Amino acid sequence: MLGGNDRARTACVQHCYGADPADPRLYHLVIDTMGPPVPVIVVAAPAV
Repeated sequence: MLGGNDRARTACVQHCYGADPADPRLYHLVIDTMGPPVPVIVVAAPAV
């Protein structure tokens, strides 16, 4: 189910915006939320 949803969202972004949502150049900041605890991310993100 999740894989189908991801494929549908990717197709929508590609169709509507002509972009690949997996392209890291589209994002200013990518955070692995499995690493640091959320409170640390919340404090650190504005500093970036």
